[in-house]
Amino acid sequence: MRRIKLKRNFIYFFVSLFMVASAINFRSYAITETLIGGADRIETSIKIAEKYKNIDTVILASGEQDKIIDSLVFGPLSNKLNAPIVLNTGVSLSKKVEAFFEQSGVKKVIIAGGTNSISKKIENSIIQKGVSVERIYGEDRVDTSIRVREKLGNVKGIFVVGRNSISDAISISPVSCIENYAILVFDKKIKNSGIDSNKITVIGGESSVSNNDLKAMNYVRVSGVDRNDTNRKIISTYLNSFDGNKVFIASSEDSYLVDGLVAGPYASKSKSPIIFGKKSYDVYIRAKKSSNLEIVFVGKRVINNGTKSEITGKNAENNDEKAGFAQNAVSKFYAVKPSDNNRIDNDKNDNKAEVKNDEDKESIGNKDTELEKTTGLPVRFDLRNVNGNSYVTTVKNQFYDGGCRSFASMAALESHIKMKEGVELDLSENNMENRHGFSFKDKGRELNVREGRNRESDLSYFISGRGPILEADDKYIPIRHDFVPAPYLNDKEKSLIEDMSREYKTEIAVRNEAKNPVVKKPVRQVLGFEFLKTVDNSKIASNDDILMKQIKEAIKNNGAVVSNIYMAHDGNKTFPYSNSSTYNSEKKAYSSLDYNANPNHAIAIVGWDDNFSKENFPAGNRPDIDGAWIVKDSQTEYFGDKGYFFVSYKSSGICSDAYVFTDVRNTDEFKGVYQYDDYAFTGFVSPDKYGDKTILFNKYSISENNQIMDSVGFYTTKPNAEYEVYYINNFDKYSREFNEEQLEDVEDIDNKLEEDKTKILSGKMEKAGYHTLKIPQEYIKELKKGDKIALGIYVKNDDKEDPKHEWDMVVEKNDKSNPNVNHGKNAKIGKGETFVLTNLMDSYYEFVDINNMNENINACVKLYFK
Repeated sequence: MRRIKLKRNFIYFFVSLFMVASAINFRSYAITETLIGGADRIETSIKIAEKYKNIDTVILASGEQDKIIDSLVFGPLSNKLNAPIVLNTGVSLSKKVEAFFEQSGVKKVIIAGGTNSISKKIENSIIQKGVSVERIYGEDRVDTSIRVREKLGNVKGIFVVGRNSISDAISISPVSCIENYAILVFDKKIKNSGIDSNKITVIGGESSVSNNDLKAMNYVRVSGVDRNDTNRKIISTYLNSFDGNKVFIASSEDSYLVDGLVAGPYASKSKSPIIFGKKSYDVYIRAKKSSNLEIVFVGKRVINNGTKSEITGKNAENNDEKAGFAQNAVSKFYAVKPSDNNRIDNDKNDNKAEVKNDEDKESIGNKDTELEKTTGLPVRFDLRNVNGNSYVTTVKNQFYDGGCRSFASMAALESHIKMKEGVELDLSENNMENRHGFSFKDKGRELNVREGRNRESDLSYFISGRGPILEADDKYIPIRHDFVPAPYLNDKEKSLIEDMSREYKTEIAVRNEAKNPVVKKPVRQVLGFEFLKTVDNSKIASNDDILMKQIKEAIKNNGAVVSNIYMAHDGNKTFPYSNSSTYNSEKKAYSSLDYNANPNHAIAIVGWDDNFSKENFPAGNRPDIDGAWIVKDSQTEYFGDKGYFFVSYKSSGICSDAYVFTDVRNTDEFKGVYQYDDYAFTGFVSPDKYGDKTILFNKYSISENNQIMDSVGFYTTKPNAEYEVYYINNFDKYSREFNEEQLEDVEDIDNKLEEDKTKILSGKMEKAGYHTLKIPQEYIKELKKGDKIALGIYVKNDDKEDPKHEWDMVVEKNDKSNPNVNHGKNAKIGKGETFVLTNLMDSYYEFVDINNMNENINACVKLYFK
């Protein structure tokens, strides 16, 4: 027993000795703590900007979550020009930003990104105040980064980050400023942007920028297992760039990265790093061993999410004074100890950042705007009133017609234009109904105009350039129908609707007019939309469920969202809608929990309200959670709240087949377009239908001289789809010589096309929809009359999104073999238009006219020229 006791005492002695040694190694430091944080991200950026001295230039960037990536490369330019980055949200200039400009005597504003980031309306309002404006932007974030790099002039080297690597760009931002490096967003086109490939450092892992994409380039990589670890590696790699007296602590959570974005250039002025979390902090202070250290906490989020207490060893309080903060620093002394923290890094569960208390709220124009815990979005948002601005247009009237798709689509397009341009247009639903061109049948009967159709017929009408036109040029007049008043209408409303209905047209008249539709030049050119994932409403568990985030973000960023909905009918055929089992006319609240029913109506979603009480919905269809979408219908202003009503988040069919407009431009943006597909989405082709790899080519004959290639347009149907775009200048000669080589393997095909520089664009498209992409400068050519060119497209959906690969490549198809379901019945498809690389005809790959194979399809890829 004595031997055991002696052994135990011996162990205790060495453990104690080790602890003393550890305490000696981790000395005590004089610590000064400072908070730079406002009530929201705009105020935080202004507080940082106020720290600058003698500024006359400011960089204005979007503070909206999905747009901050446009400005992530502006840190080095901010440092060079001594121009702080100030944030703005929405389409109007923030009053706070406006006041800062005036107080600081700002003479010039550099706008970071295109009009989708900072609107033309904001630019004009700045100019009107006598401040000069320069906008730096490209066709995409890659091109924008190249433009910023050109603005910097001579730099020592390049830091390369991935397309979506916001956190990596923020981590490296102070180093890029201190060491005079540019930051480029990676794409293959940067290989040809004139950079010195011997001075490239890739920031982040292969998931951001793969080694395969970096072939033939000399580079080094700095990366970790996640964003916090990459931050730590940057700190250790570039320790000599920092002087050791100050550190800036920022949140690495997605919803709060923007604070670090604006702090990076300011941190570089004192040769200080941006640090994410305790591990990076420990690496830094152990290496620097400063006797006096100032810790600057950027944004209140790092106080409330536990980062401060984790670093300092003290619990944070909600009250700034209790937490030891004032705008003047308060000195504290404490021992710096090794961390045994097991906290999971935030980016291992991206998009799950949680807002824990009221201190985390960020405003959209109001200091008291409450945010959702799961998404960081406002708990209530309404396009009818966004900081005093309305981004909706007049409520219209489809009466008993089945033209809801046109009304929903035009409501969304009008909303987008009003949000982005500040212009209100009244667009023609009648023209869309008469010219969408799709063919539909119900139980073998061909449907007539205004008898219903699908989402895809909306889109080809716009993208093919048939519309939109103005309502004044083609007015929608409903079809006559017996009017059965809804029970909630008062006598005056009944009389007004009755009077209007006397002016309506007969069904025969409407059908006859549809045979000779109005054809006019569109007033806008739709060049982009985004498909939104259909939401399974039965699985929504809370009013801030992450399933709804994509819809809410789309509304907030691009205007009203087109969506289907199931509207249950009671057989009374009233107008406007009524059904006591699903619609509470007093509360303007609709809910149907019949999840077996198919959607039967189209509407425009213009906002949401998480706090809309579930008690407002009829008892038989009352959901188990609060919350509702704010919906615009086309049943006159006598329905709901002046044409709008509330639909439960859990209501059947809402948020199905949804989409939002993302890119709408003036019709003079391009001189013209080469295309064949008037009726896209009438067919689909898998990426291996005609061989191991299917590439479809449209052959075009150039109509006249002085046409300059500019952009290409194509569709993707699922998120994260791979795409490749090809251009062949002399197609007849090239295809003949290609066929003579008799290549049998896909790898040989890829190598051949790569060597011949026919591939002009490639990548992974994060969002589904229609995309208009700028052609890289090295591939732009002047087209000559009589030239026979070809534009090729290859799309492959992500296996998880499209396991059977049924929807990869959108095509126009006139399926004469299937007369019962032939939406492309009106498509005019000829031989010599679309070709395919295939080995189905022989053992080797060759270009074949696909319509010699009885396929009757055209590829959906467009060439825009100026």
